[in-house]
Amino acid sequence: MQATYNQTKTAVLAQTSFAVVNRIMHTSVERGLKRREFKKGELVILGIDEKSFNKGHDYVSILVDIKGQRIIDVARGRDKSATESLLTKNLTKEQQSDIEAVSMDMWEAYMNVVNDLLPNADIVHDKFHIIKYLKDAVDNERKKEVKREGILKNCKYTMLKNENNLSEKEYYKFEEIMQTNLHTAKAWSLAETFKEVLNSKYIDQAWAYFDMWIDRVMESGLKAMQKVANTFINHAQGIINYVKHRITNAQTERFNGKIQNIKNIARGYKSFNNFRSAILFFNGNLDLYSHKFQ
Repeated sequence: MQATYNQTKTAVLAQTSFAVVNRIMHTSVERGLKRREFKKGELVILGIDEKSFNKGHDYVSILVDIKGQRIIDVARGRDKSATESLLTKNLTKEQQSDIEAVSMDMWEAYMNVVNDLLPNADIVHDKFHIIKYLKDAVDNERKKEVKREGILKNCKYTMLKNENNLSEKEYYKFEEIMQTNLHTAKAWSLAETFKEVLNSKYIDQAWAYFDMWIDRVMESGLKAMQKVANTFINHAQGIINYVKHRITNAQTERFNGKIQNIKNIARGYKSFNNFRSAILFFNGNLDLYSHKFQ
């Protein structure tokens, strides 16, 4: 089953029924979870993220051991109850105290529960979510100007791409836009400048860059960028903590890709229990076998 990634195909190859294979998957995961032990100091850096489960606003929350590169558990929902369940069912009080940092986006439920249950953990806002806020603000400024500024037509991705990834044609167009006095060009410059905060070597330096950036944005008059700046002010400590820990949700995002592959192969899941077991079977790094191979 781990080779095929497919319960139906496994049933065919093993000449048995889907129900038997499905039962083996659930039993193996239950066995693996009972056997799992976290050694002292092994679990110190976590990631929390969400993943869509069914259509609409139906999500699961995923708890990831970033250093161990494994999914610890999955809970249905992304509210306070789901987050508490992830942390209390999988970590003892002592283990909760050992957590040093948790990477996450700016979802309030995740932040509140981590602050309540993990007394020694720093909240680290994911670098890629921070950059997404900035790119969205640049694009919002572009949308407001594009109807009256022909130079901005068909340039959405030119302004959102990393400058080093632009084609030759896109690069010349980008340079042309940046030589204007348009709000889009100013917004891009402000977004790019924020990287000085994330690239800082020291905490004090990061705070200094952060304060200077906020002042520049507030003086700019750019509404979309000011909205982002206000969001960043409210989450400043979590942003600056990135400089301290240098962790992101990149590992968690990779698991999200693997989970999407599981969904695609199964053509979706109606049962959360089936979805959770499949995720942990393939990504939990559990001891699944009923006996040891010599």
